[in-house]
Amino acid sequence: MKNYIGGNCTVSLMLMALGGLFQNDLVEWATSMTYQAASGAGAKNMRELISGMGAIHAQVADELADPSSAILDIDRKVSDFLRSEDYPKANFGVPLAGSLIPWIDVDLGNGQSKEEWKGGVETNKILGRSGNPTVIDGLCVRIGAMRCHSQAITLKLKKTCLFPKSKRFWQARTTG
Repeated sequence: MKNYIGGNCTVSLMLMALGGLFQNDLVEWATSMTYQAASGAGAKNMRELISGMGAIHAQVADELADPSSAILDIDRKVSDFLRSEDYPKANFGVPLAGSLIPWIDVDLGNGQSKEEWKGGVETNKILGRSGNPTVIDGLCVRIGAMRCHSQAITLKLKKTCLFPKSKRFWQARTTG
């Protein structure tokens, strides 16, 4: 296994958790689902998320202050504002506060975003498997949180690995 500093967040998280399985050539394929915070897109985007949150609040502040106001009316007003041209979206291009963006980076024209593509390419490069790559696909979603990346991974192993045996592959990459 090679070491690269500052790798893609999807790859870094996956290899920290499962590097031993990859290193021992036990993974036939993997799919990764990431839920990435605004911080992954940079400072301007973090500011835009906060601005969006504030703008949403400003639209319904009076209703929120009145306990007798109907939540469905508040929800409708928020939804209308999210679809309006007044919502701040210069960086993300679409509203993120109160929502999510089901696509990160550019469309490669093959059903993948560049962020999703990098998951497979960078993992195989780090593992030195560019000539015989492990198939890695996934989904990358931007969420309306400031700082929090989450990841879910589904693997197909090349052989059955009972937990006591596979545990050593996991511990080799996650301790010390």
